Amino acid sequence: DENSVDENPADEFAVIQYTSGSTSAPKGVALTADNVLAGLAAIDGGLGLTDADEIGIWSPLFHDMSLFGTLAHLARGCSVHLWRTTDFIRDTRGWLAAAAASGATVLPMPNFAYQRLVDTVEADGVPDGLDLSGWRLACNGSEPVQWSTLEAFNRVFGPCGFRPEAMLPSYGMAEATLVISLAALAERPWHLSVDRFALAPGDRAVHVTPGAACARQVVSCGTAAPGIAVRVDAPAPGRVGEIQVRGAAVMGGYLGLPAERQPFTADGWLRTGDLGFEAEDELFVVGRLKDMAVIRGQNYYAEDVEQIARRVQGFDVRVCAALQAGDGDVEHIAVLVETPLAGAAATVLVNAVEAAIAAELGPAVASVHPVPVRSIPRTSSGKVRRHAARALYRSTAEATGKP
Repeated sequence: DENSVDENPADEFAVIQYTSGSTSAPKGVALTADNVLAGLAAIDGGLGLTDADEIGIWSPLFHDMSLFGTLAHLARGCSVHLWRTTDFIRDTRGWLAAAAASGATVLPMPNFAYQRLVDTVEADGVPDGLDLSGWRLACNGSEPVQWSTLEAFNRVFGPCGFRPEAMLPSYGMAEATLVISLAALAERPWHLSVDRFALAPGDRAVHVTPGAACARQVVSCGTAAPGIAVRVDAPAPGRVGEIQVRGAAVMGGYLGLPAERQPFTADGWLRTGDLGFEAEDELFVVGRLKDMAVIRGQNYYAEDVEQIARRVQGFDVRVCAALQAGDGDVEHIAVLVETPLAGAAATVLVNAVEAAIAAELGPAVASVHPVPVRSIPRTSSGKVRRHAARALYRSTAEATGKP
């Protein structure tokens, strides 16, 4: 079977890129040299790279965004600026100043990193003389792009020369040798306000006013990258369905998995496991199918719940994980929140976050569990590993008696 890689000798592959393990156990993405070359061409063409571009990377080079982003620039002969991951995590403000002074024009980062830059500068001040006018592209991908982060980044760094049209929302995955779709170059990102309760498979994405109680802001990830074809497996245009892709950059299969377990449709499209819809010929990603919880017949996305938790005023809720949980016949969403608070102070935090979630999603949807800082499992690129976080939830629930 062309989708099986069981019998291929290892030397047929240029790269075995393991998935992040954010929703399941990591799997080996088996990429041939042809896959990689096609992926690099998609990055080059999609970003409109020129010989004058210089890429700035702090995330680990074994992460697909960093690995293939770096290779695409090297293939064109561009300069590459590398920082240790700890440089960004331990001294975010210092890294920002260094990145701005380096001459880097293309900065690829996950959404959480842009939010971290905003939070750090708001807390500690803008580095002296910071000039971000040289940032041609601030590539935002690897995890869901949040409209609130884009707004905050423009507000905080606009006075420092950052241009809103430099922010480039994108969608990709290791299985496609990185980039699948990306917003139009030199245009401001845009979004739609949709009913968060009408985003299950088959639902029509319903536009609502931004201030509506049910409103969720979903950012456009643009159109397919060069050489990539994208479709949404849905009953009709504008309805939510699984995002499926194909092209020369798409893998032939996961290493060692039999053909019947490979994520391909009968007509050869890669099933991404992500849900989205199309509007105005652009792609909107709403979440992972495995991260959609069903509570009393209503659908909720983990990213949506986590975003509500992070917005709670008066508390520093930066890292949290939402996952479906159950106590007998009672299903709910458990939300793990990293915090240094304990005792009565932690209880105040729990009550505030639970109240915020109830106000937006309804009563008795979620229970909040404070956990120690740096206890929620994360991937090498900083994404929360919700699948692995279940063990932490179970131990926390057993210790506190709270479901």
